[in-house]
Amino acid sequence: MYTLTHEGDYALRLMGGGRTLLFDPRRCPEPQDLVVLLWGEFERVDATARATHTGLRPTVFALQPILFWLQGQGRVEGTIPPVQMEGWSVELLAYTPIPYAAGLEVAWKGLSALRRPVRAAQRLVRRMELPDCKPVIASVTMPDGRRLLHLNLALHRETPQPWLDAAVKRFGNPDILVVGADAGEEEAVAEKIRIFGAKQLWIADLVGDVRRHLGLPRPHPERVVQALGGAAKLLPVNTPVDLDL
Repeated sequence: MYTLTHEGDYALRLMGGGRTLLFDPRRCPEPQDLVVLLWGEFERVDATARATHTGLRPTVFALQPILFWLQGQGRVEGTIPPVQMEGWSVELLAYTPIPYAAGLEVAWKGLSALRRPVRAAQRLVRRMELPDCKPVIASVTMPDGRRLLHLNLALHRETPQPWLDAAVKRFGNPDILVVGADAGEEEAVAEKIRIFGAKQLWIADLVGDVRRHLGLPRPHPERVVQALGGAAKLLPVNTPVDLDL
């Protein structure tokens, strides 16, 4: 039995095949867990950094800048994908994220900084200390042969068509697909996700908690689900879903 749990923020927990695989964990991973880090943002890497600092020595799959940064925090078993381990395989593909501030987002982030100047300054300093790299999507083949594709926040209005074509060619037709939608990008996600041809399609609110904390408008992943009709489901928070159904 394989289950998938959205644990809030960017964190997903995939369990099955005698292992637990964590995407961007929110809580410190256990030594036996497999960890996939999809970007160098604080909310994504902090729990794993704390685990390395306390000597838990987690097994981490990520890009080189993240692994190098983690090694500066403590002990870590790090590997740059593609990698195979005990029946699991992981591949990564970098993508261009949504511009940090464009359109209305400029006004929203400016207003947030004015309302919370100390928090904004702390976040800026923290960002300068974190690993500098592009975000990635991850394709995970499970021991039973099924493939889960985590598209992260790769789909948005500015997603380059050549990147989209390459991603579909390399990772299309997954058994399970998980994707997040940033605020204002729900329509673009619903439009672009169809070409991946997933058997199971889960829409996750990956950024709602972070944006609420910053005082920014939250995304509406339910709009993606509504636009796709019965082809997609909303991934609930803290409720495991059975991937075998």
